[in-house]
Amino acid sequence: MITNDFVQQARHIWRRRGRRLTPVRERLCAVIADQKCAFDAEKLWSEVRKHGLDISISGVYRALADLLDAGFLTEIHGAGGLRSFVISAGSANIYIVCKKCRKIVSIYDHCLDALAGKAGDLGFRTDGVSLQIQTECRSCPVEITGMAKESSWNGVV
Repeated sequence: MITNDFVQQARHIWRRRGRRLTPVRERLCAVIADQKCAFDAEKLWSEVRKHGLDISISGVYRALADLLDAGFLTEIHGAGGLRSFVISAGSANIYIVCKKCRKIVSIYDHCLDALAGKAGDLGFRTDGVSLQIQTECRSCPVEITGMAKESSWNGVV
């Protein structure tokens, strides 16, 4: 159900922008909706190609940019400039990011909603609210150094 809702909302966004939801974009959105944790563009590209879709990495980045702009995704900046993405929760969230294994935990805190309200009181229009906390999780082995790749996507969002 979540996958269908996400794809339908994406279809609406692309249609509103004068474009259409191509079969490749539709499958890309379905793969995004099925993600259980944060993902990067390269992981997403690899995943959609496993499904036999012929899409360039630049096509993936364009689709991610559209979904970010529409508020469907939240971008999380990790250690070393790594860009990860999660499906937006529709509310203000705090993302706790492990610098070593890249595990990401999302939590809601009503204080962020209050801060967004304060920004409005000061004359700002708030498009979204998120906060990142860079940390190292207790479950990381001491020997992990740098940024691990595939095996590191064990976060919960």
